[in-house]
Amino acid sequence: MLAYNPKQPGTIRSIQQRWLFDQWIKACKGARMPRWGALGIADIASCFDYVSLMQIEPRGAARRFFVIAHGRKLEEMHGRSLAGTYMEDTLSESIRERVLDVYTEAVESAVPVYTIAKSTDARGQEIWHERLILPFGETQLTHVMAMLEPYSENGAIERRNMLVHAAPPAYVMKAVIDFAGYQPQR
Repeated sequence: MLAYNPKQPGTIRSIQQRWLFDQWIKACKGARMPRWGALGIADIASCFDYVSLMQIEPRGAARRFFVIAHGRKLEEMHGRSLAGTYMEDTLSESIRERVLDVYTEAVESAVPVYTIAKSTDARGQEIWHERLILPFGETQLTHVMAMLEPYSENGAIERRNMLVHAAPPAYVMKAVIDFAGYQPQR
């Protein structure tokens, strides 16, 4: 399995994800992570179509990821709204373990996690996913904000039900973002 390596924020390729990361850094205000609510929907409206907001619920040694809300494009990719459900209950068995591993790393490390993975869309066309997971909490991590952006080097993507029929993600990068000393762009 591909290991998580420390990377600088410049590793984040997506312009929208880098912008979201910069908003998260500003909301930290010198803390390890921002408190939940420091970034409101209005603050992230320009990229909300690809964002999920989740509450972390500890369950003994494990945890669950309760989907509070998510954007319109993610709803299209999942084929339905996931708001009010547990993410792990909505993932197909073929991708569940690989996807949950990324969210678990974000919770356990309590720092932003960024991945790039190869998969397929609903038509079987090769696509790439960039995922950025941002932690929130005061004394401990309580929520995450995740942004998933698909793209293809071969043209248009069939987003409808894409994550329902996707091949398991083949990760080419798994990174924990080392943001010490980073100054967001103005």
